[in-house]
Amino acid sequence: MSLFQHFITDAHPHLPIGNDDVYRRALPAITYKHEYVMHAILALSSSHLALLTGSALSVEALQHRQRALQGLNQAMSQAPAEASDADAMLAACYILTFQSSYMLDGLSDYIMMLRGCGLVTGLMLQRNMLGSFSIDAYSHIKHMEAQFGRFPTIDSRIASDGIRSLSLVKPLLQHPVEEIFYQLLFDVLVSLEQAASCAAYVRFTSIINEFITLPQSEIHYLLDPENQISQVLMAHFLVTLAILSPITSFEATSRLCNVPMAGMLSWVANICVRMSGKKAEGYLTWPKSVVETIRANTSRTGVLVDDVLPTDPTFWSARWAPPPLRLMEADCEVPVIDADSGRQLQDTRAEVRRLEEALRAERGSRQSSSPSLPQPSGLVNDLFDSRGFDVTLKAFRWHLAYCTPGFAASIQSDPAFDLEELLDRVADSFDLQFRTKPARVVLPKWPPRRLIVASLEYFSSNGLYSIHPIVDIDALTCLLDASDFDDSGIGTNIADRACYAALTAMITRIRRQEPVFADADPDAYVQAVLSVLPQLMMEHTNIRALEALITLALYIAPLGQPQTAEILLAMAVRILFNLGAHKARVTYEDTAQKHQHQHLRALFWTFYAVDKEMSLRKCQPPMINDADCDLTLPDKYVAQSSEHQFFTSELSPKELLYPSDLRLAMLKSKVYHLLYSEQSLSHSRARRLQLIRELDQELNDLKSHFPDACKPDAVVSGNVPDYLIHDLSLRGVNVHLEYYHCLSKIHGASAIGTPILQSLSPPSTSMELCYQAARSTLIYLRRIRPLIFPETFWIYAQILLTSSISLYMRILSAPNQCGVSDDMQLLESTIDVFHQLNCVEPSQRFPPFVIIEAFIQRLTLLAEQSLSNAAD
Repeated sequence: MSLFQHFITDAHPHLPIGNDDVYRRALPAITYKHEYVMHAILALSSSHLALLTGSALSVEALQHRQRALQGLNQAMSQAPAEASDADAMLAACYILTFQSSYMLDGLSDYIMMLRGCGLVTGLMLQRNMLGSFSIDAYSHIKHMEAQFGRFPTIDSRIASDGIRSLSLVKPLLQHPVEEIFYQLLFDVLVSLEQAASCAAYVRFTSIINEFITLPQSEIHYLLDPENQISQVLMAHFLVTLAILSPITSFEATSRLCNVPMAGMLSWVANICVRMSGKKAEGYLTWPKSVVETIRANTSRTGVLVDDVLPTDPTFWSARWAPPPLRLMEADCEVPVIDADSGRQLQDTRAEVRRLEEALRAERGSRQSSSPSLPQPSGLVNDLFDSRGFDVTLKAFRWHLAYCTPGFAASIQSDPAFDLEELLDRVADSFDLQFRTKPARVVLPKWPPRRLIVASLEYFSSNGLYSIHPIVDIDALTCLLDASDFDDSGIGTNIADRACYAALTAMITRIRRQEPVFADADPDAYVQAVLSVLPQLMMEHTNIRALEALITLALYIAPLGQPQTAEILLAMAVRILFNLGAHKARVTYEDTAQKHQHQHLRALFWTFYAVDKEMSLRKCQPPMINDADCDLTLPDKYVAQSSEHQFFTSELSPKELLYPSDLRLAMLKSKVYHLLYSEQSLSHSRARRLQLIRELDQELNDLKSHFPDACKPDAVVSGNVPDYLIHDLSLRGVNVHLEYYHCLSKIHGASAIGTPILQSLSPPSTSMELCYQAARSTLIYLRRIRPLIFPETFWIYAQILLTSSISLYMRILSAPNQCGVSDDMQLLESTIDVFHQLNCVEPSQRFPPFVIIEAFIQRLTLLAEQSLSNAAD
């Protein structure tokens, strides 16, 4: 009971910030249901008392910790049923994190438990399971902003010495994660040197966030005791944490925070002992000096003596003596170590750079003994940097080039718009506010068997074949059971392995908040599949290779890079035809053959829909010619009128829905062939107008089969209530937006053709319908704003841009026309949509939203100027 009382009064965590009452009042009430939380409480309290009293850590403390971890692991293996279950998980994570910081060998435990805190917090926010804890994305910063004015200034001398110490290490950084970690530490110390305590604190929280979000493999790399460079960086991190204690103490201003430092100081000492006698030892002069300064003025418990609290900033100025940091790199060189062979590269920096790639390749080869599966070094790849600003600009330019016909060319030469100046200004502003991170380097890695099994089970149990019939789940399960596919990277067939990796990447990316997928690295799995593309190209009739390529394309396209997805589909199309997927069959030799061909037809239609969408968006020829294919819809396809096609409901592999309506895909094919192909451009004006009317009627007939509550017009007009909007499935949103996109493409074709036709004014009716499609699209996007996610944004980006540009051009061409003021309000409301989407924590800011907001702002400003000039 005394341990429990000690927890309530003095030992409970002060994080997450502002939740002291949860630990003191709410948490004890749920321990009867969650025994592992009580074990965590007793473990923390025992460890805390042990350090305060100077006694050895009791056996009971370790036993309680073990039981708490067992219970926590069991709880995290399944989704929390209610908010109190999530509260228990989060509390246990934080309690065990704090206990780790008191353990003399607890560094690895501390980092891993930090990651657990982030994982559970993300799960609670994702599922909106907010119980007693206050953990919204802004609570920590909001709390600390109120304290910013009280932050003390740390003696700049200690920061200057830390900067000098880190600078010696910089030329020897080996791995991209070390470079990221180094830069974050360097920025903290620079802020301290400049007396910018607030900036130092914010930047230090970025390091903690990096620990939480880094892939597991990179965390293991940083914590590897044989990796001298990362150990030196870790020592610098720990002493920086100690130096910041006068600032971080403001996280717990509501109570007396008695947090012993002996545990963390021992971590630095342990690193120094391990590096003793090695060349890395010379790079630990500054961390050792900081530790010696603290220990010289503390008791054995790690509490400062002379009645000076750890939170007193005068501690450093009174006691700090700069260490003798006059070492040059030539005097004290840390070798780049290969963790497996231990070879030391002791030559010049140039030699280190020359051998760096060879060493990485060697590590990769030792992760896999299979000669048929090459492991190239990590690549800085735009595919995996969808939140990078430079990558976003490239994607934005690509989508802009295929918007409203003629706009891209005209806007480039319009000095009033000055697109380049706009994009440069947005880039500078973004970098100034949020400091763009270095491009991520992704190392190829094959997923472990347990993740493959979990992904197959998730795909099957959730009926995902109904939406994405991209893999034969039964065949893959049988292959896995019969294969020697294991975690070492050994596999009997490259195509099988690539298919497993591509599916695992997709599932772990869309369901990364699931505890079972917490350690997954989907980008690394995709990189592994990309590394074997040459081998997949040789698999001319392999259905697993076909599945891998299509799944890979569906993973990459939503990242804002459809051109890369097209290349993968171009590789897949020949396999598709070689396997006969483009033709339906009437008779089959046996049930297995029927099942396989039905799956091939499902793959064909998946390919067909994506191909026709990309073709129409770019007004370029598709990869599949309709005349060569049997376009009979699949037997299981749900083509009849049904709300099930639009609203979220349980899926079943017994019916095929696909991400959108296949009838729309066939219509898109006609629109391109009849209105945008080279052959169609030679049609007479009368013929083009006839085709436009016929295609418009066909689109309208298709819409008429939608249930009343599912018609896109009903959503735009407001006849569909908000609660139904929130129930819309991703498929429903796709169908609605593609309807308006088709309407815009059909009637927008009246403005293109031969030079003679282009010189004539397009029919006013067609142009008004084109503008109406643009208005409807923007109104629709405003209504479904809660359904706009970074993961799906690039799917709709071109439709959004085309609609905004169409209204802008209408205002400029006819500023005195009726309805212009409504169009202006619609553009302004679209700005508000993205402004609200951008109102998130800076680290979560999505660059595409920032660029789109700025772009539509420029459209609106120029439109307002046009209206003002017309009025004058």
